[in-house]
Amino acid sequence: MKTYIVATDLSARADRAFRRAFSLAREHGARLIAVSVVDDTLPDAIAARLSAEMVSELDRLCEADADSGKVDYETRVLLGVPSKTIAELAREEKADLLILGIHRPRPFADTVRDTTMQRIIRLANCPVLLVRDPATKPYQTVLATVDFSPACAAAMKAAHKVAPKAKLVGVHALHIPYDGFLPAGGDVQFRAEAEAALTEWREAQKIPESLGTFSIDTGVLNEVISAAIAEHRPDLIAAGAHARAGLVRYFLGSFTTRLLHDPPCDVLVAPPPPRVER
Repeated sequence: MKTYIVATDLSARADRAFRRAFSLAREHGARLIAVSVVDDTLPDAIAARLSAEMVSELDRLCEADADSGKVDYETRVLLGVPSKTIAELAREEKADLLILGIHRPRPFADTVRDTTMQRIIRLANCPVLLVRDPATKPYQTVLATVDFSPACAAAMKAAHKVAPKAKLVGVHALHIPYDGFLPAGGDVQFRAEAEAALTEWREAQKIPESLGTFSIDTGVLNEVISAAIAEHRPDLIAAGAHARAGLVRYFLGSFTTRLLHDPPCDVLVAPPPPRVER
């Protein structure tokens, strides 16, 4: 049985994540763990009182969900650092999916330090679904940002598991340096190289033709993806985190970071698959 985890700070922003979590758990026959974390720097008496209140509120939220009677779920309140504790729980439970609500906007703080959500994504070893929109229906259209990385392939495969009936569109932004100075047809070589890279990536990552359609669009990444969003109107965007040795287990590319700060819809971010030691 699959295991999903929905993590919440019990704010109003968490309601949509709970609804999507229960809906997905019912749809996929998954076991669901609803968790909240009490900061372990609080005085013991306050932490104990807060934990008891959070247990009651978690139970209430779960029981109130329309799918609560159709899902095998449990609630947990843990003590620790939220980002680390949630990521560790996902690892211990071998979670297939971690579900979060959007964070409270902090215009200044978000520019100088990571949000809890970003730290969780950096530490988690499973796909993370950030829920922005009301979960009124299954996902209909998935837009995947394609950069020919293993993490991108993992995100696409995870999105297909979450939304197997959704239309999936992969978009690669082809940046051509000094495009305006090239002669007519000067972009042919760049496009041919990108198409060859796409074919090689799909073969290496074992991405079947049936998974979705792919396009290579010329332009700056942000502009290409913005145009694709306007054209396809996705309700889920799939993006990859990228491996980085020596500092942290994963880092987020600048585009993914901006996407998480102001998501146009729900976003699924997946880490690269673990390396196989030889």
